[in-house]
Amino acid sequence: MIGINLFDQPGRATPCVKIGFMGGDDIFASCVHAVRIAKLLDCMVTFDFNGVHCMARPNTDPKSLAERWNEELQKPAGAYKVAA
Repeated sequence: MIGINLFDQPGRATPCVKIGFMGGDDIFASCVHAVRIAKLLDCMVTFDFNGVHCMARPNTDPKSLAERWNEELQKPAGAYKVAA
């Protein structure tokens, strides 16, 4: 890290970065990567994984996020599924 917060600007805004993963990727590994990126950029990272919208923050525990994803995955088809 070069010591610059790219998002340190006046006003109220929450920066967010959307990333994607390849088919066949593992949910836990994906959560680990998302949290690493969130820490590196000091922002929220979102990604969709098998129909569940996932949100990782710098302080998110990847294992807990993966568990929450699994809970959301069990919801009926058509339900809004969010893991955070």
